[in-house]
Amino acid sequence: MVDGTLEQILEAGAERGSLSFADRMCLILARDESWTCVSNDGPLRRACEADGVGVLWGLQLMLELVHAGGMEPDAAIAVAEAIGAENRWIGAGVIAEFKRRVR
Repeated sequence: MVDGTLEQILEAGAERGSLSFADRMCLILARDESWTCVSNDGPLRRACEADGVGVLWGLQLMLELVHAGGMEPDAAIAVAEAIGAENRWIGAGVIAEFKRRVR
């Protein structure tokens, strides 16, 4: 959990497209702290890209962990399948592509 400064909270209070307050805080914190935003949300990803904030897909982070040797491919696949079973936005095609890339 990260708390923003008063200035960041006030900035996030200003509407920006379809972004929620939480999405605006995520963008502002990532921008100000030079962090990468990890999100599958299209509007948030586009706003990050527009503001020069690095962005990764949720499963992409785990893929990078596997490629860096920090996680076994089979464990990553099991986690991805569990995520896919619970998240209607991450379908069979996304999981199949993840499996292809993780090997």
